Amino acid sequence: MDMEEKSALIEKVKDFNKPEQLWWRSGMSLQEVLESKKNS
Repeated sequence: MDMEEKSALIEKVKDFNKPEQLWWRSGMSLQEVLESKKNS
């Protein structure tokens, strides 16, 4: 995979790197993540 392909892949998946997408890794429940986002 060359740099151009890597950059294109990163652009496609960067929206999945959000707390509400990866809430299970944060140690909080999904509800807690969503509430903390509302309060921010």
